[in-house]
Amino acid sequence: MDNKTLKIFGSPGTGKTTELLKILEEKIAEGYKANRIGFFSFTRRAIKEARSRVIKKFKLSEDDLEYFRTIHSLCYRALNINSGQVFKGERIKEFSELVRVEMTGVSEEDNSGLIIGSKKGDLLLFCDEVARSSERDLKSVWKELECEHSWEEQDYFSKSYSNFKKTKNLLDFTDMLDIFLEQEYVPDLDIVFVDEAQDLTIKQWKVIEKLTKNCKLRYIAGDDDQAIYK
Repeated sequence: MDNKTLKIFGSPGTGKTTELLKILEEKIAEGYKANRIGFFSFTRRAIKEARSRVIKKFKLSEDDLEYFRTIHSLCYRALNINSGQVFKGERIKEFSELVRVEMTGVSEEDNSGLIIGSKKGDLLLFCDEVARSSERDLKSVWKELECEHSWEEQDYFSKSYSNFKKTKNLLDFTDMLDIFLEQEYVPDLDIVFVDEAQDLTIKQWKVIEKLTKNCKLRYIAGDDDQAIYK
């Protein structure tokens, strides 16, 4: 562990987020400016709690907390993307009809884009997303997930999905991470907090590394026994 990083490990309910928020409040009280602090998490719920506590205690506004966001939200805002560029809604329906596979495109409301729909197309998309976000070979991920659909179906779906987005000039969450990582822009932050770190993908970790490259302090909390991605 480097001398600017404090890691907080613990199982659910042990107070990791509470400890992060306590440190956050201490640092603001010490004089660190809220607009130079980043607080990032996998879920909107954790971000909402952090924002609420800081605004109430220090009488700040939402505008003072520019970098209290999910990683998805940060990239979306930094890249100045509009909703018409995102693969969702009618675009999902259009693609579903094109590849003739039923899909809902439903993602868990509180998190950063994890597909939870149970239709065949959702499962195909989930496999594709896991491979890309973890920077692993698609076929290896397909085997590891023990998908019920064939490899030929997965390969066709993923290639069609990539071509569809390219043709329609669309982006999904993983594309946003890739573009953000390629850009030179890095927010000027003094302190970075990362909550629910066990849920981050390899690409999301790369975003965190970029965000914390020049910061003075960083605090990372998570449960290494509950990691979604290896």
